[in-house]
Amino acid sequence: VDRGALVTFEGHAASNRRAASSRVWCLDPANGSVRWNVDLDQIADREDLAGLFPVGTPLLLADTVVVAARKPTQRLEQVDWMIGLSRDDGSLRWATTIAGAPGGRGIYGRKQAGIRADGDAVAVSTPLGAIARVRASDGAILWLRRSLVPFAESRAANTPWEYAGPITAGDRIIAIAPDDASVVALDRMTGQLREERPIGPG
Repeated sequence: VDRGALVTFEGHAASNRRAASSRVWCLDPANGSVRWNVDLDQIADREDLAGLFPVGTPLLLADTVVVAARKPTQRLEQVDWMIGLSRDDGSLRWATTIAGAPGGRGIYGRKQAGIRADGDAVAVSTPLGAIARVRASDGAILWLRRSLVPFAESRAANTPWEYAGPITAGDRIIAIAPDDASVVALDRMTGQLREERPIGPG
């Protein structure tokens, strides 16, 4: 939410499904009236987006609403996307695939991606094996760093929405590695690894 709009989703998102529709709502924060709403898995009649559902917290930028989204496949894989919607009417501006990894039938499996505004770009970290910086105007990937993804579920018994998104600190982007085993600091402009520190039990 900001001074001009409130963007929200329906229900709760688990690892491989959402408890309600995949609809994104934009409301007037002054009186709650609906400005627009769109269903992500039917947007722009794109077959490759069928089954997509929003996760996490949307970003409200100057002219774009950026949404992290996930799509389960029939092969029990999960694919994380970033979606850019027009702030004016909710129409699709761009859609970018970030990463995919094996999933499972349980709803509490892989956690959700986190996104953070970073100047004219958006930083994203996903437990499906990638940290990336994406241009906010058109969804172009400026850099993407892949990581190994454990086939087994995370060591920590967290729910999907507890995955922390990246943060920007000076010339670095800091994020949790997909296996929850370390925190990494990456060069903000290139994605090069600058520092890594272990975390977690043990």
